[in-house]
Amino acid sequence: MGYAINQYNGMRAIDDASALLAGETYCDELPTPWPPVPTPQQQWLTYQSAARQALAATDTTVVRVQEAIALGATTATAADVVAYMQYRKQLRGILQQPQPTNIPATLPAAAPYPANT
Repeated sequence: MGYAINQYNGMRAIDDASALLAGETYCDELPTPWPPVPTPQQQWLTYQSAARQALAATDTTVVRVQEAIALGATTATAADVVAYMQYRKQLRGILQQPQPTNIPATLPAAAPYPANT
């Protein structure tokens, strides 16, 4: 026994492939269903988790920026340092805000690594 599956996702049990009708495909096993679509809450938690990981990945760079400032290799107002800190601020904002109606597909673009750090 197998299954005849049509293009509209309908299916019926059949004895063998000779019983197929036009537009149907034969399958030996019952097809597995698609995985469930994540709920908006699950999507938001996944998005926040990615933001948390991205923020944690910038911690070492912040320490290096602080050292570079202390050693005079850069300044806190250097454009690349400010851009990097703005990126971190965006990530923290994701973690602090309530779930929006529309969840972005991607995180904010990472700022380039600050020079001299």
